[in-house]
Amino acid sequence: KALNRERTNVGRSAYFERIKNILISAEDDTVLEMLTDNLEELSSGKQSDELKWVEVQKHAVKHLNARENTVLLYRAF
Repeated sequence: KALNRERTNVGRSAYFERIKNILISAEDDTVLEMLTDNLEELSSGKQSDELKWVEVQKHAVKHLNARENTVLLYRAF
């Protein structure tokens, strides 16, 4: 029981660095398309949690720009 309790309390913060590194190193067209498509949701706040990380945003924008001419306006609060 104690082991299961510990497993359920492990949040995303425990492994976010690994996920971020995987996404940043992604070169597969399917993954990149999902990331770039998700960029459209930034303005509405409906983007995936992973796209809230600036490094992942940069990676997605870089590949979107390689695919088509793109301008991204980023507004910091």
